[in-house]
Amino acid sequence: MKTWRCILCFACALTLANAASAANDLAAILGARGFASGNFSITETATGTPDKLTLKATVQVAPEDTGKQGEVYAIATLPGMAFFKDAKGIWSLWTGGSFPAYFQGPLGTHAVDIVSALNSTQLPGIAFYVGYGLDQADMLANGKYSRISTKPQAPPVALDGVWEVVSGSGIFHGQGSYVVFDPSGMLVSVDRDGCTSVSSYVASGNTIMITVLFNQYDASCGAEVPVGTVIQAGFTLDQNGLTVLASDGSSATLRKFTVPYYTATGSYSPAAGSIVWATSDFPCSGPVAGETSIVSVGAITETSMTWSYKDKTVNWVRDAGAAGDIAGTWRMADPGSGNLYELTIGANGAVTFVGYVAECVDKVTPATEEYSVWTGMTRRMGADGETSDMVLHVHGWAPQGMIGQIALSGPSLSATFSSLGTMVRDGVTVDEFTTDTAIAVAPRAGDVYTFTVQRKDGGTFTRTQTLSKIVLDAPRITSPAGHGLADASLGQPLSLTWTLPAGISAPGVNIMGQVCGKAGCMSVEGVAAGDGAGSITLPFVDGAVSASIDLRIHYAGEVFMNCWYEFR
Repeated sequence: MKTWRCILCFACALTLANAASAANDLAAILGARGFASGNFSITETATGTPDKLTLKATVQVAPEDTGKQGEVYAIATLPGMAFFKDAKGIWSLWTGGSFPAYFQGPLGTHAVDIVSALNSTQLPGIAFYVGYGLDQADMLANGKYSRISTKPQAPPVALDGVWEVVSGSGIFHGQGSYVVFDPSGMLVSVDRDGCTSVSSYVASGNTIMITVLFNQYDASCGAEVPVGTVIQAGFTLDQNGLTVLASDGSSATLRKFTVPYYTATGSYSPAAGSIVWATSDFPCSGPVAGETSIVSVGAITETSMTWSYKDKTVNWVRDAGAAGDIAGTWRMADPGSGNLYELTIGANGAVTFVGYVAECVDKVTPATEEYSVWTGMTRRMGADGETSDMVLHVHGWAPQGMIGQIALSGPSLSATFSSLGTMVRDGVTVDEFTTDTAIAVAPRAGDVYTFTVQRKDGGTFTRTQTLSKIVLDAPRITSPAGHGLADASLGQPLSLTWTLPAGISAPGVNIMGQVCGKAGCMSVEGVAAGDGAGSITLPFVDGAVSASIDLRIHYAGEVFMNCWYEFR
């Protein structure tokens, strides 16, 4: 009896050894090719997560094989093992010989359910293949199979929304521009100089037709595409972004730009020339619930309207409407901030106001309230080396005497600020609530900060800001290179150069300087000649003991960076 048991154990071991050898040989053959080619196709989808992985494939056989009798195979390999899925959906260990078929019969188009909710993390080295052939020899000899990726695909990206132009020529302006695809079929483009164009678009499949409705014509905007021009383009849209190629050869590459979306409602009174806002979740660049906005409406045509709002003329456009009738849906891009707005006014005066707020700095209304928090880094460069800290730069301005204090709360800050004093902004005296606060927790896109504003009349209101731009770096001054007081060239023009963090262009560069001596300190301003160069003349003071340069960079309305350079 023991002898028979030994013989059976030997036979089992021999079978398993032969199966492992066959499996390794098969894996080597499959791995040598691995991807479908030729005049057949095998497309795949991977969804879920690695611990709950679902794989599907579709086999489209070659035209010359269509209708012939054949087989479709689903294969999984591990070191020393191969598995086949049969027509009943059961995976079984292959020990050599004929391949179990997932499908047998006339060949054509075949859907293959490979695995569902599989924990692939427990199967290191596993590989999946799908193939077909008149028989298994035909599949292997002619490479009619493909390896199936186990990496779940990212979900597709919606076309509508705000896009940042990475590069472009012709169809959209170059790097730094923004394009908004509205679900209703409107397209708004704002370039880095604030020049605006509005078009309608129709997307069908992977093609798009763009009709230009409006272009801002002025000296700074240069030659624009004429109104009425129709642009036909093809586009590719996936998790990596959006690429557009026009029929005239111009092209653009865009990436989705996460911009907060806000809504306000109210009522418009033509007689009073005002909008009373009932609700609003806008931050600093929009109306506040309960406030009244005075608007002076100018000429209204079928497609355009101008009005004066907070001492600024605003241009609105719409698809169509009756001349002289304000009712309809209007769109506007603010060239100062790049923010994009849509205003719907009903025949009964009901107002709905929505906006993509890319920059939480209300450049339209500098004389009124403004609250925002900017992320950033501050770098100190001295003789002892460099240090840097993360900071939140808090802005708060309101007409003098209106606001008592501001409480700011968020993921890395909870503090209350009182006015530092007054300043004049565009001819209006305002209370200034501005400070830099060092933080230890890195801010993230999507962090929400809440301003609780206490009015001096006893009322309070809140505004929120969602961060979208985060830059955890700061500029670095590259010349002068020394930190001795002689290197400051007191009383003489001093040339400066600096580098910015990668991907940053900074139109808002401020250069401040200070020299301290026996009688105190004297401050001066420098001049920026571009993103990376400028000059300053630090004053000669009696008994000077130290000097410094403070290079301040504003970027994208949510980032404030500075570099403090010391001389001693």
